[in-house]
Amino acid sequence: MRKLLFLSLTALLVATLAAPVAADKKGPKELPFKGMFSGVLIGFNGNPDFVAARCDDTPQGKVAWAVTSFMGSGTATHMGRTYLYAQHCSYATEASPLGDGTYGQGELTMIAANGDVLSATYTRGTSLSPPPVVAFKDYFTFDDAGTGRFNFASGGGVEMGSANLDDFTFTLQMAGVISYSKR
Repeated sequence: MRKLLFLSLTALLVATLAAPVAADKKGPKELPFKGMFSGVLIGFNGNPDFVAARCDDTPQGKVAWAVTSFMGSGTATHMGRTYLYAQHCSYATEASPLGDGTYGQGELTMIAANGDVLSATYTRGTSLSPPPVVAFKDYFTFDDAGTGRFNFASGGGVEMGSANLDDFTFTLQMAGVISYSKR
């Protein structure tokens, strides 16, 4: 009887002490994320059928006039040397039919040297200066479409950079937070 009482009290004590430890494990932590990339502007695809199919959520008062694509490489925290591919919808208005400097519905894919893929979307893009060197800013959100350790990524931040329309080069800096782990 004494032994049973002792074991019961010990089990209760262990359960009580372990509860706060278990409550602290709420999933992966947010970690800082930074990336620096450079590359080339692949081009503007203005095919109306392609643009209509790809740019299916254009903001009110705007029309998508092209799908703009970029590719490059650089380094990113948690990834090391990284390849990057990005594509977004470039918008125009009735007053600015050749583009008003805004963009959205962006899709970003980063591939680490080991093959892990980190995916993100980006929105609220704004050009901050006129051509030929166009400074830009937008906001990215990691999604769970990645692979490897980024299969369940979350977080996001801001992208800033410039695109040189004379030589079709770009630079990009990313800063934000990321959480990732295998579930």
